[in-house]
Amino acid sequence: MHTKNMENREKHLWNNYLSVLSENQIKPALHTWFVRHCESFIRGNEDTRLKQHTKDSISSYLSGLINADQNKAWQKKQAIDALRLLFKSIHAPLYQQIDWDYWKSSCQDLGKEHDTNYHSTYPVVTPAQLSSSPLDTAQEISISEEINRLRIAIRRKNHSIRTEKTYATWVQQFLKFSLQESTSEVGAQSVSNFLEYLAIQRGVAPGTQSLALNAISFYFKNVLNREIGDISQFVRARPREKLPIILTRDEVSTVLNELSGVRWLVVSLLYGAGLRIMEAIRLRIQDIDFGYSQIIV
Repeated sequence: MHTKNMENREKHLWNNYLSVLSENQIKPALHTWFVRHCESFIRGNEDTRLKQHTKDSISSYLSGLINADQNKAWQKKQAIDALRLLFKSIHAPLYQQIDWDYWKSSCQDLGKEHDTNYHSTYPVVTPAQLSSSPLDTAQEISISEEINRLRIAIRRKNHSIRTEKTYATWVQQFLKFSLQESTSEVGAQSVSNFLEYLAIQRGVAPGTQSLALNAISFYFKNVLNREIGDISQFVRARPREKLPIILTRDEVSTVLNELSGVRWLVVSLLYGAGLRIMEAIRLRIQDIDFGYSQIIV
């Protein structure tokens, strides 16, 4: 009897799921693949019932899915859509709580030289290859391996692609600046010297200097597994006096008149509602409350 009830529940689950696929205009030829993606997810989480999943457990699964090398971007996006509709079919709150569009946007097929493709940009080098390399090449390889470790740490914490790219850029610059020291030797003085170099030699803004410090702090804490130390005495970047450039109403009208369709809508939201670019691009119909004339960001 117990086995029969299990079979009936499973049959009911997939019947509901297939109905949801049809309602969402998924082509019948793809139904089998969508079911397979869901079955793969369920098998990988046998100890957790579907309605017991949390945002963290789903984010962890999707992060692993995106980082998997064996699937192409379209396959990953299909798997994410399959999972999204699975939670919709069982009326789980996660269907609306997860930013599915964000995860799909992270599934791009990236070129070999793309900054976020650390496997191809920074190939793994064996100790034998490292020992036989000239000094400058060895240093370059060492930095590449550190950036590898940094990117892995960032992805484990599910930070955005933009954060990954920014942090990798600043840590790479810091390591190149500190070439005379090994990673075990870099510390508070090394960081202070680099931050002062940014302020004095490059004349960066305070926000840029703070961003570099945040990236280096993340690297120390999550890759080197130690604190930087006391860096309170470094020279701070000077604030820049710069008036913001603000378009007049006529100039805004001129820009909007040159746009149409989705582009016009996005730019209108940026101007009229004060949304950031990514906030406007990721906006969904359920984020708009027409009754109260509100946009939920």
